[in-house]
Amino acid sequence: MTELQTFVLPPVVDGSDVDKALGQALIAAWQADGIFQIQATPEQEAATERALDASRGFFGRPFEEKSGHVSDLTYSGYVASGEEETAGEKDGSEIYTVCPDIPEDDARAVDKWPCHGPAPWPSEQYAAP
Repeated sequence: MTELQTFVLPPVVDGSDVDKALGQALIAAWQADGIFQIQATPEQEAATERALDASRGFFGRPFEEKSGHVSDLTYSGYVASGEEETAGEKDGSEIYTVCPDIPEDDARAVDKWPCHGPAPWPSEQYAAP
């Protein structure tokens, strides 16, 4: 078996040439091996744990509450089990789709561009980086 390529992500991605080179390397690893791994810093591990805790909290809520967190404009939010199909088969997973969270007074949101608008976050914890 091939050893997995391991990458270290920077604390902030701002589109620099270094960031773009990292993105290209990630894509190349995925195309070559179908998988890669990320070596997380302690801060990144903590952020991941916070995200997983928030996710478990959200998905543990009743369906009626979860289904209130959907945006037809941004396509962000809750998708119930069985709502999506792949190759003609309904999936069995619940999903919370995250698209860019754009303020409602942004011109793109005002003009109702698809996928441009505020995300229907279920809590401040869920929205926190």
